[in-house]
Amino acid sequence: MTTSYACPVCGKPTDVAEGEKGVHCPYCNTDFLTMEGEERYAMPAYYNSSSCFETLMLWAKKQGGYNESTPIRLHMEKATLHFYPFWVISLEGTTTFTGLAEDAEYSWPEGGAFRQMKTLLRPEQGTFDRRFEFLFPASKDFPQELKSYQIPGRARKYFSTGLVTDAGGILHGGVVNRAQAEQIANDSAKQQFSLLIDREVERVDARKDSLTIIESYYIYVPLWAFGYSFKGKAFLAFVDASTARVLYATYPPDIRERASFMGIALAHIGLGGAAAAFLLAQAAPLSYLVPFPVGVAGAGLAYAYRSLQPSRGGEKLEE
Repeated sequence: MTTSYACPVCGKPTDVAEGEKGVHCPYCNTDFLTMEGEERYAMPAYYNSSSCFETLMLWAKKQGGYNESTPIRLHMEKATLHFYPFWVISLEGTTTFTGLAEDAEYSWPEGGAFRQMKTLLRPEQGTFDRRFEFLFPASKDFPQELKSYQIPGRARKYFSTGLVTDAGGILHGGVVNRAQAEQIANDSAKQQFSLLIDREVERVDARKDSLTIIESYYIYVPLWAFGYSFKGKAFLAFVDASTARVLYATYPPDIRERASFMGIALAHIGLGGAAAAFLLAQAAPLSYLVPFPVGVAGAGLAYAYRSLQPSRGGEKLEE
């Protein structure tokens, strides 16, 4: 039995025999991992392309300032279901530190009307206890537009290739193994502790970190990638197949936003033209005539260009 994995670099499919952990892509010579033998999970793809695209259309209408009943149709050009791999690492940690913290000493000189302040450093020590959970993609081809992606809930299932094939999805290979993932999580936790300590002291003289991995697992998340068009213009969207949440989309700009940008553009262009006419009438030298009018008119053209560009956004995961 074989399973098809998408290469995390070139995206080409490679058939992999059951039980294989390492794969060599014959197209781009990249080595990647299937994570066979690891604790693997997958978020189910509860929503198909039609229901996710319907959600996307309603969302895009709302963002564009249209009523839901307005007969505006977005045309789906392409829909692909991707199962991207992630590592989820949970840690508990403690950091203890000693150092010098900033303090202030006040005094009132004899006959002085104002008090004086002297800044000094005093010894400080403390301890922080925290629990962390880090989520990061195990594949290099995860879309950069989704870098802040969060897994919706914990309704995960044990992974099987049937979850992918039944949904008609593409399974992506990974390039980050467990040891690398846990090291990244440890480093990230230490960085978080550093931020906490920096709020307390100006200088750290000694520090001791203790970190324990509570849980680490590998999980595939199903995301729909849509290419769609509206009035001849192309747009892109990613929708979570587990929740139908619009993660990221470019969409037709809000009609009110477009009008405001165009209004600002016309005002700048008009102001630039008026400034140029005034300076010409005053026989101003070229060094005065060019920079200001051209700069203002240029800003107006930039606003006009922005009014014609698609907007970008997505739904945030509610806590």
